[in-house]
Amino acid sequence: MSPTPADPLNGGTLYDDEALRPHDQELSEACFVPLGEARDLVSERMRRRLDAAVKALEDGRPMYVHDGAANW
Repeated sequence: MSPTPADPLNGGTLYDDEALRPHDQELSEACFVPLGEARDLVSERMRRRLDAAVKALEDGRPMYVHDGAANW
């Protein structure tokens, strides 16, 4: 498995004529994948954080979590 980011972030919107590419040494690649596939590419810990990020986006508000759990 490739290294994964520590925090899932909403990076905004790209349009058809914009390229998605890393700009520093911290990232080796960047790509768009469906959510289900993204969940399969990350560790269990990151999967919990990703699920919490998706819920926060759906709820339209930030969410503070600890290891992907809101109630800690």
